[in-house]
Amino acid sequence: MDGSNTHNHGHLYDRSEEIEVGGNDPLGKLATWIQPESTVLELGPATGYFSKYLKEELSCVVDAVEISPTMAEKAAQYCRDIWVADLDQEDLVERFQVKSYDYVIAADVIEHLRNPEEVIRKSKALLKDDGKLLLSIPNVGHAAVIAGLLQGDFHYTEEGLLDRTHVHFYTRRSLVAFLETCGLYVTASSDVVFLPEETEFSDDLSGIEESVRNILLNRPDGLVYQFVLSASANSDDQLEEAALLTEANQEIDALRQKRREKFQEELHVVKQALRDAEKLAFERENDKQVLREEISQLRTGLANAEELVKELHEEQVNLRGGLKHAKELAIEWEATNQKLRRELEQVRSGLKHAEKLAIERMEKLNQIKSTKTWRLMQKLKITGK
Repeated sequence: MDGSNTHNHGHLYDRSEEIEVGGNDPLGKLATWIQPESTVLELGPATGYFSKYLKEELSCVVDAVEISPTMAEKAAQYCRDIWVADLDQEDLVERFQVKSYDYVIAADVIEHLRNPEEVIRKSKALLKDDGKLLLSIPNVGHAAVIAGLLQGDFHYTEEGLLDRTHVHFYTRRSLVAFLETCGLYVTASSDVVFLPEETEFSDDLSGIEESVRNILLNRPDGLVYQFVLSASANSDDQLEEAALLTEANQEIDALRQKRREKFQEELHVVKQALRDAEKLAFERENDKQVLREEISQLRTGLANAEELVKELHEEQVNLRGGLKHAKELAIEWEATNQKLRRELEQVRSGLKHAEKLAIERMEKLNQIKSTKTWRLMQKLKITGK
């Protein structure tokens, strides 16, 4: 829901998807009633996503009133004139020329106002003689809201049927009566319809007794999410309540058919799963004999395995005896090995000592050779030869 012209203008209302003319969307439905090149006053345009459509696709001249300066700045590029103002505080007639607009649009706006009657009366004064007030308003009588009340729940949300900034709540009858007190009469209706599970509540009412659930889903306007209406000052064009309900019920019937088709699909899936389960059970019954034979074979194999385990146990006992003897031999070998290591260490020690003595003797010999006596003796030996 838009609700941009409220005191809670800190919340940014925006949308990225294109306007789908005639779709199950309030702006798409309102678009079907607007003639090209019209002069339009849009109350609460938010960031201007519908203003953009009116200007670029229908070549309309658009003026607007937006309470949020941030959103007004975004919407301004699509408007001839945009007034940053609080509809509850300002007078539309003082700012805009009376009888100058083909349409005044209030998409999800009046439920946010403290004094919606005054705003609607002023809007009526701005319309040309054949002008139309185009409205979309949430339906507090939707099945999801009533189901919540029956279960003791009533929780406000940031957007949706129970937007926390909603000041007024409407059913179709109370909305039509409200418009008539303002001198306006409903001339066309094309409502937005959603199943409970398709709303922000995401509740398929499965927790409610079936008889009560059927009453909620089948009551008039039980699946109407938003009333989308066109109203004028000409009572001759007024639609009676029965005609309004007839138009709404056409869309609701289509939605109910969609729900029935969905349930049929789910039922088909369940039936198929049941058939698959029955087939599996039959196959398992046929497999029982095979399983018995396999169990018998397994038992025989188990007996053979037990015999083999017994033989392996005997071999293990023998191996343990052999292992004990091997350990004794290993101990003896280790003792011999230790003795040999000690003897080897003694030999190495003796060898080192011999090497040391040889070095010392070599040093002494070198010292002797360097003496004069040794050199004299060497000369005498040479002379003697």
